[in-house]
Amino acid sequence: MTVNPERFDTLIKQLEGYASKHPQTYRWRVTLLIILGYAYILLILGSIAALLVAVVAIEYAILVVIGLASLFWVKITPPIGVPVDRARFPVLFEEIDRLSAQLNTPKIDRVLLTADLNAAVLESPKFGLFGWYTNYLLLGVPLMQSVTPGQFQATLAHELGHLSGKHSRFSGWVYRIRRAWALLSAQQGDRVSILMYPFFKWYEPFFRAYSFVLSRSDEYYADRCAAEYAGTQNAAEDLLQIYIKGHHAVKIWADFYRCAAQQPQPPDNAVSSLLEHLATPITPEEAATWLELELARQTDHHDTHPCLSARLQAYGYCYTTGELPLPLTIEKTAANHFLGKEADWAVAMLDQQWQTEQGKQWQQEYARAQLRWRFWQQLKQRQQSQALTVEESLKLALLTAEFGELAAAIAQLKTLVQQAPDHTMSHYRLGELLLQHRSLAGLQYLETAILQQPYLLVYGFECLYAGLKQQGRHEQAAAYLQQYREFYPLWQRSRQERHELTGKELFQPHCLSSATTKQITWQLNQYPELRAAYLARRQVKYLPENPCYVLGIMWQLNRHDPIHSLREWELVEVVSQTLCLSMEVRVVPFHDRQRQLYYSLRKVPGSKLV
Repeated sequence: MTVNPERFDTLIKQLEGYASKHPQTYRWRVTLLIILGYAYILLILGSIAALLVAVVAIEYAILVVIGLASLFWVKITPPIGVPVDRARFPVLFEEIDRLSAQLNTPKIDRVLLTADLNAAVLESPKFGLFGWYTNYLLLGVPLMQSVTPGQFQATLAHELGHLSGKHSRFSGWVYRIRRAWALLSAQQGDRVSILMYPFFKWYEPFFRAYSFVLSRSDEYYADRCAAEYAGTQNAAEDLLQIYIKGHHAVKIWADFYRCAAQQPQPPDNAVSSLLEHLATPITPEEAATWLELELARQTDHHDTHPCLSARLQAYGYCYTTGELPLPLTIEKTAANHFLGKEADWAVAMLDQQWQTEQGKQWQQEYARAQLRWRFWQQLKQRQQSQALTVEESLKLALLTAEFGELAAAIAQLKTLVQQAPDHTMSHYRLGELLLQHRSLAGLQYLETAILQQPYLLVYGFECLYAGLKQQGRHEQAAAYLQQYREFYPLWQRSRQERHELTGKELFQPHCLSSATTKQITWQLNQYPELRAAYLARRQVKYLPENPCYVLGIMWQLNRHDPIHSLREWELVEVVSQTLCLSMEVRVVPFHDRQRQLYYSLRKVPGSKLV
């Protein structure tokens, strides 16, 4: 269930102020909201049951009521992981038992090892809003290899702190109800019964805002559990290590998935390869950049977790910017200590599970890469017979870099920025490419792009910041860091605004050049499955200087070759992967749930391309 982000933020700020001044009254308000939710459900079900009993047979009444009640039954998908027991991992379970007893937590029903650089406690309600929870403890092996045993104890204490009986049982109750409503909202969306929808539309976001304040305080409580059990030093450095290794893992996975361009089947060593790369030392410069990037981010209302700087401040942990406050290498990891000799078995099982679970996604990445490769060949052939547009030239250079011809890609981009000096994305892509391959010559191009479009700082900050420091331009690096810190909240609001697309938004003409429009139209006409296409620029409140386009397409069966005809989702993929437009574009198929979007785009002058 969606809600206006600005209204949601305003409501939370008001509630935070009220909760700090009147904590007990606030708890009563949350309690009454929970009771109201259950009362409405029971009132509707009871009224319908009474009416049906009076009009028809009781058997029909029971069936109808059960059908309506099923709307509030959450379909639970068990978390993915390798289940483990105390017989195989006695040291790990001794630690869990010891901590559970100290924090007075309910029984942990399942312990799963995962391939994530994360840990979590998951309370899954078997009957949705009606309860009966299964408690899962998810422990990422990559996380365990990234921290010391003492630091991992802090992670474990934080997660189990959410279940702690020493904490307010009221908060635990709210935490579980909040998750149940969130699951229900994600599952049902706007498809709940017409009798429930008006209430559900108002209640779910309202209760989410009210319970958000308590959930945020629960995160601080869980952090206090980590500090009390493992010590403040271990708790704080556990956070720092995880944030740094998290950035490292993102880079590793990005490099890993590039193999999908040549390899149709997923590898059988994904997790073990990740662990091997995580074990390699990180340069102090990279670690410091990633750490400062996280410290620059501020707490927001998108996540109940406070930002890193707020959590460290709550610990009273002092650190010096510019000096990495923790070791980059670990003599004995938590994986070594708690998993022991069975660690290899766990990793082998995770490799096997990853290959099974991620096989479809890997094959989709391979298919997308093949689409891009074929389009790359088409662009190269097209270049031989006619001049490419600026957008086509940029696409050609990016594909050239993707498929391994780095020197040629850089030459193409340099030519492009000379021919089109006002084309911001050409400067940005050239600077990014040079800096990613350790060439500080990219700084001037990246700075030029950010000067023209400041929002690009969020995307290119890591490369820019590291390059400036490496060049000894520390004052400029600090200035960009401050600019990033101030700009990031606005960028987040922009992302949230653009994520939702209902068709009720305001649209205006795309105002693209005739050459670009002609090229896009020519490209779309290559697909016989595309019946119609409309392109318009969406009006946005945040960062309007960063254009946001919506390309709505209507699918039809290829009557000339129905057997090999692209399906609707395949057509969306093809168009998305080969569209020569460097600005932000959302490709959306017109179907029953997007009828309003179709009418909105069709009204925009000049929007029809096909």
